[in-house]
Amino acid sequence: MSTETKRRKTENNGKINQLVKTAIESEDPSILPQEFTGIKTEYIEPLIKVLAKNIKCVNITEKIKYIKIIKSLLSKAKNIKNAECITLPLSENVIDHKMLYFLKGKMLFIKSCLIKNEEKPENYQEIE
Repeated sequence: MSTETKRRKTENNGKINQLVKTAIESEDPSILPQEFTGIKTEYIEPLIKVLAKNIKCVNITEKIKYIKIIKSLLSKAKNIKNAECITLPLSENVIDHKMLYFLKGKMLFIKSCLIKNEEKPENYQEIE
């Protein structure tokens, strides 16, 4: 990968990180780009609202994990939208949808832990 490509990728990640951080702190998911509209409304907005209410009681490591999950979800949303536009073979779309459902489940688990203020179960495994 060229230096120019790496620099652009780093800049894009920084912009997305800042957008997600601002959305959580301001409790305003509407600042996220329009290309994520469908997924944003269904998954991201509820998560941001829960995180915003609970963000002070979560340590920095957890905040970083939540931001990564939101970024993954946004990335998958963008991939699915692009896939629908390009009409890729069904098998590739299925992989994206499986990942999307996995991320949704992970997000709902985190949301329930924050609401109930519980610790992670012993058998919980981080999958990155």
